[in-house]
Amino acid sequence: MYFLAMKKRALLTILFIPIALSVIYASADSDTLVNMNTIEARYKAAVDRLKEQGRMLRRYAAQHHYNTDYCLLVDMSLPSGKKRLFIYNLINDSIEFAGLVANGVGSYRAGSEELIFSNTINSGMTSLGKYSVGNNYYGKYGLAHKLHGLDSTNSNAYKRTIVLHSHAHMPDIEVYPDLSPSSAGCPMVSTDCLVLLRRYIKASKDPILLWIYN
Repeated sequence: MYFLAMKKRALLTILFIPIALSVIYASADSDTLVNMNTIEARYKAAVDRLKEQGRMLRRYAAQHHYNTDYCLLVDMSLPSGKKRLFIYNLINDSIEFAGLVANGVGSYRAGSEELIFSNTINSGMTSLGKYSVGNNYYGKYGLAHKLHGLDSTNSNAYKRTIVLHSHAHMPDIEVYPDLSPSSAGCPMVSTDCLVLLRRYIKASKDPILLWIYN
């Protein structure tokens, strides 16, 4: 009787293991699917929001003599592994290009995907607000463009040496759920992305606006 009971227990264990594993894998797949559905919904909402952001920036550009055809929009509510920098056509209300852009390493909070922002010197954080894209120069990371903060939230941008620059380790394709490389607070992009951005910057008679928002 003892050996019969042990045999039954072993058989039940063998039958139970694949069922338990299938439940675990199904749960993991379900969590991944929910997470992807969530980020896709967030991304769609961010893209839908671009039109209103573009309209507000076009009014500002017209009032302050900036380029009213194109602008650069960065939505920091999206994770860095998603394309959250947009070249936006202000005339047609349309996206010309989307790419990855870094946030400051100081903007991360342990255990949270939500970023924090600061205008403080040496904070290493991203500063929200509107920027005027200035002259180009050659710096630590090669060709870059100076940025002039236009709001109280980014008024120290020039003092902090917050610039638009590229980095060889910045990818061109989305890496979500991983994060893209972070910066010291600069909107850092890939090498190819900066080449494209510079086409718009160089072709513009008036300065182009960059708006980083959350």
